[in-house]
Amino acid sequence: MSQAVPLTYFATGDFNGDGIVDLVGVFNDYGVSSGFNISTGNGNGTFSPSEGVFGTTPMTQFFNSAVVTGDFNGDGNLDVALVVVGSPAASNGLYVFLGNGDGTFQSPVISNTGSFLQNIQFVGGVGDFNRDGKLDLIGISPTQLAFLQGNGDGSFQPPST
Repeated sequence: MSQAVPLTYFATGDFNGDGIVDLVGVFNDYGVSSGFNISTGNGNGTFSPSEGVFGTTPMTQFFNSAVVTGDFNGDGNLDVALVVVGSPAASNGLYVFLGNGDGTFQSPVISNTGSFLQNIQFVGGVGDFNRDGKLDLIGISPTQLAFLQGNGDGSFQPPST
């Protein structure tokens, strides 16, 4: 990214383990690509420039969801979850980027590909909704809520509505 791009969604968390809140933002780079980046917090209400660009996809596939954060695999590091939609539909799904604890991320764990997004268009709620000790997600469609049970490894069960 040679120029600043507008963030469509953002969330906060300590992604690099320094005890200061950082910013993760989803961007769409003027029809070229989409992805997310991390801007580290300075501890005074300001943020340093982006630490890196992660999860970049071509604009035929794009992140179409709020970015949500949580420790989805239970390793003590903050992870990032996003929904990818576009073409080919077989690549659509819930993408969880497991954090390394230093502000970088692993390749995504992908759940609920293909038909997953026929009804669920957005994930936004994170919590242990079924009290099994693993983080779950709540997704929405135009007409309903969906529960996505976490497996504790960064992947999720198919949604139940």
